Amino acid sequence: MKRIYILQQGTSLLRKQPVRVGPSSIPGAGSGVFATKNIKAGTIISLYPVHGMGLERFDTNAIVAATEEDHAYFHPLDDDENKGDDDDGEEGGLGDEEVDDDAENVARNHNYLHYLIGSRPLCGFRPADHDATLYIDVNPNKIVQEPWISHLINDGAIVESNTEQGLLDYYRETTKRKNCVHIPFGPAPLMVTVTNCKVKKGEELFTTYGGSYWLDAFLEYDDEEPVDITEAVHLQAKQTAQDLFSSMQNARTTYVNLEADLEKEFSISLLE
Repeated sequence: MKRIYILQQGTSLLRKQPVRVGPSSIPGAGSGVFATKNIKAGTIISLYPVHGMGLERFDTNAIVAATEEDHAYFHPLDDDENKGDDDDGEEGGLGDEEVDDDAENVARNHNYLHYLIGSRPLCGFRPADHDATLYIDVNPNKIVQEPWISHLINDGAIVESNTEQGLLDYYRETTKRKNCVHIPFGPAPLMVTVTNCKVKKGEELFTTYGGSYWLDAFLEYDDEEPVDITEAVHLQAKQTAQDLFSSMQNARTTYVNLEADLEKEFSISLLE
């Protein structure tokens, strides 16, 4: 977390990107991200803020915060004299040394939570149910700071019905509208957003949140159990995610020098 905190304070390696924040074209979606000029496929356009990094199990949720401000948001029940929980002796806090594994003491607003590749739930199915899933999260109370605006990129579709057909329709529509993806790049857990097709000036950027994101909303807001996932839905979800891996490979080829410079700058900053 210290590495990402250092980078988010500013770096000469991250120039202004060809995008801006504005009201989304999707009714009720709030802010969105738009192209300020024509953008080629394979272009890094923004970065994903990392104010917290979490480890989620079936019945526990631990998160490490980057700053005291972030800790206060992610652990709202903490106070100055009693940080953390009492069940295992681990205290809540900052950096890599202190965590809080009390699932009841973690902020409920996870609109910007992003599961890391390899830990990502697939339509309600976690590839390692017996183990933990890793994620990064954003403190929405912080001022938006360019180019750290990837969390404001909307999904171009939603799951409108808690059914197999609702999921299939979602994956078809989100795939059609998607023009960028979030991928790991440089020192972990840094994430960047890369265009996966040409984007015209003025167009809104859209990505895919995944069926599990929207199914969780049915459970959280309507107390409705998510539909069972069929083989057809699994296949559609996997096909939708294929461009993640091609985008990762292309970005590391196109931006090989930038990735090396980021690693170098992080290493130098940690020694200062």
